[in-house]
Amino acid sequence: MCFSSEASFIAAAALVPAGALALGACRRHQRTDLLSLALCPWLFGVQQAFEGLVWLGLDAPVEPPFTHGAAVAFLFFAHGFWPAWIPWCALQAARLRRPDAVPLLRLLSGLGVLLGLWLWLPLALEPGRVLPVVVGGSISYQSRLLADGLLSRELGVSSYALVVLVPLLLSGSRRLAWYAFALLVSVVVSWIAFTQAFTSVWCFLAAVLALLIPWVAAERLPSAGPEPAELETV
Repeated sequence: MCFSSEASFIAAAALVPAGALALGACRRHQRTDLLSLALCPWLFGVQQAFEGLVWLGLDAPVEPPFTHGAAVAFLFFAHGFWPAWIPWCALQAARLRRPDAVPLLRLLSGLGVLLGLWLWLPLALEPGRVLPVVVGGSISYQSRLLADGLLSRELGVSSYALVVLVPLLLSGSRRLAWYAFALLVSVVVSWIAFTQAFTSVWCFLAAVLALLIPWVAAERLPSAGPEPAELETV
């Protein structure tokens, strides 16, 4: 699979109406608990727009100065934002469906914030840790993380995926669970087929899967109140 600036910008453009549809679904079905999730298509779109700029810079005969800044901005989402935001979205969804899971989801959200800060802050404070290059038709950001030398890449990716995906499974939403499963498949595919450019490829596939979020946001809450059979016995 070969990626390009066109692929990133097309993905970013396609996610604009997806975000509008997701917000519209939340309003129609009064799903205020999913409003934060409904913003994800737009946020993924911004991330893909930054990667489009990285592609433009790497494809230029002389690399323009914005290339490195766009790479650091892309990694803000990949390393810093998503580990905190996705568990937060799951926490909001669980307040109505799985109140028993709220304490655990709060813990996972806190872990996500700490993980995001640990991964991204060194890149923000020392941008020289990031060196984007094209490898096999995809971007390898070759970022030097604090985890390098402490954890294997396999363990690091697995830990990241657990922090992001487990909260979606605990939210109590069946459609969010299917969305988490789709993200898990994208993790496996990205790791097996594009190990050297894993971050770029997984984020691209996750952005494409964000097109499912309007469908997730349209899920109705279970009807409140006793079942009809119970009403008859009262």
